[in-house]
Amino acid sequence: MTGNAQVEGPWDWLTRSDLPMSCALIFARDLEEGEMFEAFGLDPTSARTEDRIFDPDRGRVRVGRLAPWTFAIDDHMVNLDLAVHGKNVGKRLSAGTEVAVIESTEKPTENFEYWADGVKVTSFEPYRAFDRYGSDPDRFLDEMRQVGMRTEADYEAEGPGNDLLAVLDMATLALGIRLPEEVATGPLATVTLPGDR
Repeated sequence: MTGNAQVEGPWDWLTRSDLPMSCALIFARDLEEGEMFEAFGLDPTSARTEDRIFDPDRGRVRVGRLAPWTFAIDDHMVNLDLAVHGKNVGKRLSAGTEVAVIESTEKPTENFEYWADGVKVTSFEPYRAFDRYGSDPDRFLDEMRQVGMRTEADYEAEGPGNDLLAVLDMATLALGIRLPEEVATGPLATVTLPGDR
């Protein structure tokens, strides 16, 4: 190893993956996998163990657990469609616990939401981290600054090199959230969406 070799961060694998092209990662503390599926309006008994092979014509929600967090990988932004119809997955899952939702699209745009007991505590787009909303929008301000996010409306200030990785690093610092590549792309409980969803 050379002296100037960079150490890879816990989320850097995403830069080699097509996962963030249009995807949501949802983390809920201390919930069962079945509860995660149910928040999407899916039947957990229909889950089958599958590896991640992206299919643009086949919507799937994949669920796993890295204690204390249960996570969902939503390749087709089903949670966003549900929110449009008043069935917010983050809000529903957070009753009695806490939930983090990280969304990414190919535009690229990203969004972060943190819910606690049905209340949206903080929400922001990572590239505009100074524009925060919620009942306690500054909840993760220290961690945001630690990862180099622009927390003040200073357009001259340099932000992080990658906004998605920065917000995930923030979630790791603040909440202990992690998702290794081998888990995210390996076999997970998977429910394929009905054709009318």
